[in-house]
Amino acid sequence: MQANSLSKIAFIFGGMIAALFVVFDLLTAGGNAVAQLYRYLLFGGALYGLLNPRPAFYLLIFLTAYLDFTKRLMIFDSGISKMDLYYVLGVAPALMCGIAAHTFYSLLITGQDTRRGLAKLAIFTVLIAGFLGAMGMMGAENRFQSLGDSVNATVYLLLLPVVPKLFRTPEELRRLLKFVLIIYTPAVIYMLVHWFRAAVLNMNPPIFGWELDYVKSGLTIEIRQLAERKFRPFGTFNSASNASMVFAAVLGVVCSGLWKQPFAGHPNGGGRVGRLILAVLLVIAMYATYSRTGWV
Repeated sequence: MQANSLSKIAFIFGGMIAALFVVFDLLTAGGNAVAQLYRYLLFGGALYGLLNPRPAFYLLIFLTAYLDFTKRLMIFDSGISKMDLYYVLGVAPALMCGIAAHTFYSLLITGQDTRRGLAKLAIFTVLIAGFLGAMGMMGAENRFQSLGDSVNATVYLLLLPVVPKLFRTPEELRRLLKFVLIIYTPAVIYMLVHWFRAAVLNMNPPIFGWELDYVKSGLTIEIRQLAERKFRPFGTFNSASNASMVFAAVLGVVCSGLWKQPFAGHPNGGGRVGRLILAVLLVIAMYATYSRTGWV
């Protein structure tokens, strides 16, 4: 009992020392403070995913909706470099790698395979992701940039064995999807704010001033839109086409038959009016992107 108390005290003390070091480094570093913070979050996210995979998965969902939005905050500080983008955009893949590492350890080492064939699926997925990542790096001039792009493109294949391992029952999956709807609702509303500024206030571009500064900085490929006649808003995401695809996926979740089954004390599934309103908002948000990608 005493040993456990001492270990908790040591853990808290170590966390305080680490926090003070991070704060001191952020205040004294010469680079962009936001990027410096994300550099620490990159390693911290991987560790958090490794130790607490299920809570980390919920954090991963949040990052998929708002990570690019937080990347824009770098514009409020000076000293931005291309390397800073990898620190910011690498947080979600690092978190995913930590979650996957814990999942694969429990499947392959401890033998906690709750579903038949899940361990084989995990091995197969890792091999495919590794092969695709290696193919993406072959012939690339900038190996570091190609490594980042390959990891970002292939790491989410690991969701195939991770999701059925972390969420074993339909009830757990419904709770996860309900969380997805809650998290993405502000992203939908933010897109509608941009659409209102364009359709009602007749503003072009319809994004806010600080977001326009972010676009002009060259940190996003959406700088190309400055040469177009009609600026396509992209909300909290990195492009209008990706926003359209994400909204279409969330709309599919809203309209799925999963909610028709009774759960959590609701004999008829519950939340019909809320899902109907969200579905209408999602359709408007997809239209606001002026992109055909999500509709296809």
